[in-house]
Amino acid sequence: MPSICRYVWIASGRIAFWFVRRPIGLLVRNSHRTRVLVVCQDEYLLVKHWLGDDSWMLPGGGSHRGEAPVKAAQRELKEEIGLDLTEEKFGHYGRHDCLDSIFKFNYDLYLVHVAKKPELKLQTIEILSANWFNRNEPAPKNISPEIDVALAKWSSSR
Repeated sequence: MPSICRYVWIASGRIAFWFVRRPIGLLVRNSHRTRVLVVCQDEYLLVKHWLGDDSWMLPGGGSHRGEAPVKAAQRELKEEIGLDLTEEKFGHYGRHDCLDSIFKFNYDLYLVHVAKKPELKLQTIEILSANWFNRNEPAPKNISPEIDVALAKWSSSR
């Protein structure tokens, strides 16, 4: 995408987010979601969504009715970044609450170790970018609250 088109695309997502964040907050309130910390050696993967506030987030999303949380995490990882992994790769790190001022939901946190960084296939419309960050360096600015929980769980599991 040429740079001016990409800039307009990103800006439109940011603007749209500020108009729809409260209705989205009501939609996801008390819902069950998943988040996945993908780890390769000392690095972890974060994504930025098109419809968002420019925050880095863990891949993941909502569970379909009757869908097991691990299946939802597996599906979301494949949809968002093209990473197709077996269920056995997903280590469960508990159920947590997101108590953001607008978005209040609970989520199952999973940790996935990969031996080498996979080629990512970002979902064109939903995911703007993905990046690997080193756990030994300060976390990037503008991160969602779930990342602190995930990094703490990862550190305590080593």
